Amino acid sequence: NKPEDVANGAVPFDVDGLALPAAARVMSVAQGGQTLLSADAAGALGSPRTAAREITSHGHWRLKGIDEPIELIELSLPGTIPIPPPDGAKAYRVVERDGLWVPVRELPNNLGRDLDRFVGRRVALRELAKAFEDGARLVNLIGIGGIGKTRLARRYAQAWLGDHPGGCWFCDLSSARGVDGIALAVAQALQVPLGGADPVQQLAAVLQGLGECLLVLDNFEQVARCASSTLGEWMARALDLRVLVTSREVLGLPGEQVQVLAPLDTDEGVDLYLQRLRDGGHTAPLDSADQAVLPKLVAMLDQLPLAIELSAARVRSVGPSEQLRRIGERFRLLAVRGGRHDRQATIRSTLDWSWDLLRESEQTLLAQLSVFDGGFTLEAAEAVCELSQSSADEWIADLLQSLVEKSLLRRASLQRFEMLRTVQDYGLERLGANGQATRLRHARHFAGRSDTSLQSERGIELDNLVSACRWAGAESLHESQRGLELERLAVALLVHAWAVLRLTGPFRAAIELARPLHERADLQPASVARVCRVVGAAHGLLGRAVEARASFEAGIRWADAAGDRALAAHLQCLLADQDIRSGRLAEAEVLLRQARALDARDEGVELVLASTEGQAALARSEPMQARQCFERALALARQQGDRRWEGGIQGNLGRLAIVNGQPDAARLHLSEALRCAAELGDRQWEGNVHCNLGFLLFEQGELAAAGTHLNHALELSRMLGHRWLEATVLCNLGLVHGARGAHGEAVPCLEAAVRIAHELGAPATEGQFGGYLAVAMAATGDLDGALSTFEWAQTLLSASEHAHDHALLLSLRSRVLAEAGRTEQAARDIRAVEAMAAGLRVGPDSELHRSMAAARAALS
Repeated sequence: NKPEDVANGAVPFDVDGLALPAAARVMSVAQGGQTLLSADAAGALGSPRTAAREITSHGHWRLKGIDEPIELIELSLPGTIPIPPPDGAKAYRVVERDGLWVPVRELPNNLGRDLDRFVGRRVALRELAKAFEDGARLVNLIGIGGIGKTRLARRYAQAWLGDHPGGCWFCDLSSARGVDGIALAVAQALQVPLGGADPVQQLAAVLQGLGECLLVLDNFEQVARCASSTLGEWMARALDLRVLVTSREVLGLPGEQVQVLAPLDTDEGVDLYLQRLRDGGHTAPLDSADQAVLPKLVAMLDQLPLAIELSAARVRSVGPSEQLRRIGERFRLLAVRGGRHDRQATIRSTLDWSWDLLRESEQTLLAQLSVFDGGFTLEAAEAVCELSQSSADEWIADLLQSLVEKSLLRRASLQRFEMLRTVQDYGLERLGANGQATRLRHARHFAGRSDTSLQSERGIELDNLVSACRWAGAESLHESQRGLELERLAVALLVHAWAVLRLTGPFRAAIELARPLHERADLQPASVARVCRVVGAAHGLLGRAVEARASFEAGIRWADAAGDRALAAHLQCLLADQDIRSGRLAEAEVLLRQARALDARDEGVELVLASTEGQAALARSEPMQARQCFERALALARQQGDRRWEGGIQGNLGRLAIVNGQPDAARLHLSEALRCAAELGDRQWEGNVHCNLGFLLFEQGELAAAGTHLNHALELSRMLGHRWLEATVLCNLGLVHGARGAHGEAVPCLEAAVRIAHELGAPATEGQFGGYLAVAMAATGDLDGALSTFEWAQTLLSASEHAHDHALLLSLRSRVLAEAGRTEQAARDIRAVEAMAAGLRVGPDSELHRSMAAARAALS
């Protein structure tokens, strides 16, 4: 309206004439979340794509009260999935046919109506539609049985019926076994009586006469050999024909576009589960426990629609939580009761259908591949799987490709294959008597790998290592003839699994994996020592000092009994590292001397020994000696090609540079350490580096960046169960909060750090953190509490051998006392610090010297 009309009370915008009913009808068509407009309105907007919008035409619609059909356009955000809306009472889609506008619902088809609600699959539907919109004539929708190919194909035909004015015809080929069976099924769908000598050519003529039609050929896999002589002929004659095939394998026809149907995502799977409960009359809401396990249950069902529907049908007798506990009985659970006996009645019958279509060599390979957990490479498949004599000439790579094309395997990456759990369980049942021999080859293959190679693959083989270790450990209890080999395999696999778990966590998983072996009384001494090494290392990182020490000490005794000098020396280094963490430097020195006296002549042991000696020198405030040890360890790591140790030692050099007040050198070392950690997916070293970077940035006044690094390190420490790292990060976060004046946030962080250090049995660390806590308490105004905390922390540190940390504590207390006006006591403390610092070899830019300077400034 004109401005003067609006000033007199008119609304700014009126809809009048034909626009009013047209707008109302368009609104009635739109579904929730849809933005629909007429083609004229869309044209008036210009190019919606320039406004970060996508446009999709939903064809012409007859709107009640409007003489001519109008084209409806959906305006959507990129990434959303536009789906044609259904017909309504006052609006329905039409197509032009012989000069007339015909309702889409009256187009010839045999699609029928769905018996229950279709759930999800918006992306897959849109991909199908786009393939045909872009000119595809043959789309093959492939996937494992039970994944929902039939339902999706029928849904596409129903929703996009208007794009095929010649009609949409659904043909079930599950009963067909050859050319005649295919022809009969298609003829029945088209309602065409067959006659004459060549039914294929007769149907080609019929399809040619239909024009732009869609033929849905469901369950083509068992007649795939006949594709060229049937479907190929029809497409050559009927040039406007479009075909949607559902199959479990690729057909290999010219122009074939393959669309692999993936399982549902977790949200879609849960929605389907709940919908099928409602469809089955289960109206009572699930209790909170059952509701909570649904995502995990859906995942364990491989997000397969058939498995989800069969599981939902069981809820009246076996609830979701109980089903999850009984998932090992999936083939008993996932079966309907009653009179239904088709191949969709159970998951087992669905897989039987696929199995029966495989050649003998494919069956043999699929069954043996089921021993892999978490996927496998071609190299691993060739090492583990053995074909029968009659199939010896077949190449496993070709068979793998065939199983991928038949939807029983899928590509996890260019180098790796994987199998759904449901298929794996089925394959294990089919493996039968060959299972033991196959599992033995599986265990031998992974036991023969090296720690370095497994770590370089970012832990991708962890599931295989764990399953092989469990099998070999349990099997050696029963197979006395092969018991010794199985024992060696189980221990080697445990060691390899720990090499991966210390990168990825959780550390406690190693203790659980080792428990059956650790509790055995019949292991060889060398085996016991190796198990103790893994268990002790895991306990140590978890902060269980008593358990770690007991494991290492037992391991040293068993290694000595086995005469394994290298293993004994390695265990002594690990125990020394535990002593260094706990502040027992004298005990650590004795252990390191004993380890070196063993003269193990093992490069791996020499690397561990050099690194641990560096840690001991750093704890004694001997930076020059620490650097020499770390640089020797770094050279050995590079010589051995061990990127994990290289990254860890770079981190140690970075920490040493921080202690010496050399920030530029620290950044270089820590950057290289972080690069190594990222390369290997090493969360443990990554957490350490972020913790050290956070402290370095704190010292340089970059508090926001410091907080980012420290919060990431805290998340990693808790994910791994790394209590030592968690305590250090919390202390550093407390320092950052204090530096930005948030002393009320600093105190809880530092209290938590002190508490964890106490639980770890590390009095020197507890005293160090206690000094920082006292400073934060003083900043909140609690001077008495701060001085009491200083006294307690000094008691802990004076009893330790950590002279540097003791001196730092006294310098912090001196500053607090000076700021509180207690200058005499502050002066005594600073004099004591200066005397102690004279015997410490730390740089003038170190934290200790900066703290001393701050105390002197407060005094003056």
